[in-house]
Amino acid sequence: MTDAILEVHDLVKHFPVKLPGIARILWGGDLAVHAVDGVSFSLRPGEIFGLVGESGCGKTTVGRTVLRLLEPTSGTIRFEGMDITHLKERELRPLRKRMQIIFQDPHASLNPGMTIGQSIADPLIIHEAADEREAKRAALEIMTEVGLAPAEQMYGKYPADLSGGQKQRAVIARAMILKPQLIVADEPVAMLDMSIRSRVLELMLSSVTESRSCTSAELSRWGPRKESTQTRNIPTRRPSWKPSPSPIPCDGDERCFPGARCPMR
Repeated sequence: MTDAILEVHDLVKHFPVKLPGIARILWGGDLAVHAVDGVSFSLRPGEIFGLVGESGCGKTTVGRTVLRLLEPTSGTIRFEGMDITHLKERELRPLRKRMQIIFQDPHASLNPGMTIGQSIADPLIIHEAADEREAKRAALEIMTEVGLAPAEQMYGKYPADLSGGQKQRAVIARAMILKPQLIVADEPVAMLDMSIRSRVLELMLSSVTESRSCTSAELSRWGPRKESTQTRNIPTRRPSWKPSPSPIPCDGDERCFPGARCPMR
């Protein structure tokens, strides 16, 4: 019996390319972008896992597919021992509060019609984890922790009133307010100033090291910024239009692809 909180085996995600009839005849059938091909890894509770690669190599696709925001083409995804690969949305809903994502683009992930405070508190209300008063109090606390201060003033502002860095902090606060067991962080501090970046990273690290129940998977071009004895990096590669070469094993339990530069060396 494994103690992994997340197990991904041979994950594949292809995006079909729609072509007109004549083009399909010329190409010999439909085409598909091979965004993710044969990705396998596992995460244990309290572990920080880094998926590293250049822009466009499929890191975000892996993260969204693992959380079932995208339907996998094939492979297996197990969360807390449960196979969630093909669960219906109604069956996934109870699990959503235990696995959250910090989106890379905060401008597109915040509802322009909701205030920042409402967006951050909303997950607690949706999952019936708190009433409106308790949700607001929790939102004010997490807003202060991520540097959205003064929290009372920022609570009533709309996304259009905030800078890019402030929106990113709001997205981070929204993902962390539920105290999930798994956080997928897609370049979470790329838009933050250096003055606040270390503070937010420390907050995310403390959620892992203190509770020992939270696990973080960071998707980044450069890898996790903070070294840890429970931090692992694996490289990725660009998607292709045709089947890609099989992965080859390297040192330890990491897996590299032909031509990829290993960030661990």
